[in-house]
Amino acid sequence: MKRALSFWIALAALPSPARAANLIVASIWDHSPVIVYDLPDAAGRADAIRYVESVRDRYKKEARVLDAGTNQAGLRAALKHGFILYTTLDDKSNLLRMATRKLEWNIAGATFHWRSVTAPAGDDLRFILVGRNPYSEGYCVIYAARSNRALVGINDVRQGAASYHLYQGSRLLKEGVYDRTFVPVERLSRIAALDDVNQFFATLPRVHPDLFRKVSP
Repeated sequence: MKRALSFWIALAALPSPARAANLIVASIWDHSPVIVYDLPDAAGRADAIRYVESVRDRYKKEARVLDAGTNQAGLRAALKHGFILYTTLDDKSNLLRMATRKLEWNIAGATFHWRSVTAPAGDDLRFILVGRNPYSEGYCVIYAARSNRALVGINDVRQGAASYHLYQGSRLLKEGVYDRTFVPVERLSRIAALDDVNQFFATLPRVHPDLFRKVSP
């Protein structure tokens, strides 16, 4: 997964979850590579599994590929050092639910909700993100799609330096970072940031009447 690995390397300068995920993925690929899939739905499942195996064969042939549905007893030992998860974006994916518990996303009716993010929960919805490893203090990488069909090819969408990316098909809907407690860090728009800067400098002479005593213009 060279594309995925370069994505996580780019996260090195971001908050803790992103940086930790970078180190975990590097460790996974270099030492004990593990890919796990949790695919409860039958429709398109065989194609999704073939895709996951093709990702392994393309980038890291010695990586282990596990089915979370048939290896539940051994998951703790197998995944405690980090893993990459391929799954469907719904409550039926037990491993996804455990790895994203702090994020508190939900799907109500035909809509995906997560804090300030709202998107149509169509079959082509895709969510790529850093998750908590439920079996250790570390993190994991998650590739989730609303359907098994949309999971096929998920590595090919553009992935930038962010903790999460939300897509409708290949169209990016939302990306961003979150802090140590998995709370998204919302970014100001350029206009809002300039307003803040202008207000700051306009306020300085009033708040500090002897402003230039120690600071040059």
